[in-house]
This record gives sequence, C-alpha cells and structure tokens, in this order.
Amino acid sequence: MTTPEPDENGRDKRCYRVGNEDEKQVALRRGRRGGGVSGRESFGVHTTGDVNRSRDRHTHPRYGYRLLAMNGPLRTAALALVRDGRMLQARSHGKRAFYMAGGKIDPGETPIDALHREVREELGVDVVGSTVELLGVFECPAFGDPQGRELHMSCFIADLTGEPAATSEIAELRWFTVAEYAAMPDVAPGSMLVFRHLQARGLVN
Repeated sequence: MTTPEPDENGRDKRCYRVGNEDEKQVALRRGRRGGGVSGRESFGVHTTGDVNRSRDRHTHPRYGYRLLAMNGPLRTAALALVRDGRMLQARSHGKRAFYMAGGKIDPGETPIDALHREVREELGVDVVGSTVELLGVFECPAFGDPQGRELHMSCFIADLTGEPAATSEIAELRWFTVAEYAAMPDVAPGSMLVFRHLQARGLVN
C-alpha cells in the first residue's frame, strides 16, 4: 500500500468526512443500533478529513460526498448483513472470490442510492430505508482490479424487505464466519476488513 500523501494541514489527502457534526449528535441521541462510526474511528487507511478539499466530489447532505467522476479510487457501496454470527457474501458468475453484497457507485449516485440499487440487483430485495446505518468507510487495494486502484467502500448495515436470494447476476450466496472466509482460496481484502471489524465488536464469529 502506498504511503498516504498529506495535504497542507498534514492530513491524509485520501481522507473523507462521514456525515457532519449535527448528524453525529442526532445519531448519538437516537442510540442507533450497531454503533455506527462517530467520524473518529479508522478502518484500513481511513481517517476523518475535510471532504471539501477533494476535487472529484462534493458534499452530500447525509454521507459526506457524491460521486462525480470515475477516476481515482474504486468507490463502492456495500451491505454488511449478519445472521447467527455469519456475514453474507456474494459470488458473481465466472468469479471464484466472494465479495460484500453491493457494488460500484455510478456517476451522480450517492452511496445510499447505490446501496439500494445494488442490493435489488444482487439479492432481489431492497434495504429498509429507515434502518440504513453507515458502518464505516473501508480502504484497501481493490481485489482483482485491472487498473490497480484503491477500494473506497462505504459499508452499511440495514434490514431487508424480504429474504435475500441470488439474482441472475449472482452465481452463489454464502454465509461465512471469519475463519471460514479466511480459508477460501480467494479472499477480498475489503470483505476481510469488514469481517475483522465486526468480529472485534462480537457480531460475527
């Protein structure tokens, strides 16, 4: 992984702000389930920064940014769905690796927009909007990316409107513990970051 380049204030240029201070206080008052990030917690190489310093995105009123261009890191939205100590992973046709349910954020979409669309496309159901909560922003090398980009994954927890099932886009859905996923022949670093984070919270085995 490359060494982060500091900006004029000595902060990592790749840092992004998650939400804003007013929203964080609202979240704390509501006692949102799962204990979403406060904006001070780090995953991978993610730390808190000022989104207004980033040239290829502008602030989004809830989650801090909106994708404007396809250059730079690979920006995705993902769902961390956990049941009985295992997290759901999806494998696409022609692929060996299992990934987080979700996918690339299209130009003009917010992470929440992409989450809704990708979950419908891959799992055949939608997320319940009122239950969506940002778990964290995870950064690492994008597994299998031919351009060698960094992954910038906005990961959410949410309830679903029904039972998830593999759509025509997905070859297989499978539930994993951390050890089961780590033992797979191909392991996506982004998924493993989320597994380890949830394991530290006692949410996955």
